[in-house]
Amino acid sequence: MMFAYCSQRFGEIAFCAITADEQVKGYGTRLMNHLKQHARDEDGLTHFLTYADNNAVGYFIKQVIYMSMFQQF
Repeated sequence: MMFAYCSQRFGEIAFCAITADEQVKGYGTRLMNHLKQHARDEDGLTHFLTYADNNAVGYFIKQVIYMSMFQQF
């Protein structure tokens, strides 16, 4: 679920999860890449806010590093 705050150019990602038996197959990365592209191209967003439990922090850190290195988001 994503909430867009277009006037402030950011979106909030809430309740985004991939089941444990489907993790490490690239589904989360593909889903996040599609979400980022849509948010940038259709909604004009430039930033995301999310809350993550301890099990998901590493995933979101990798996403931030990926965005910083390869995309101007």
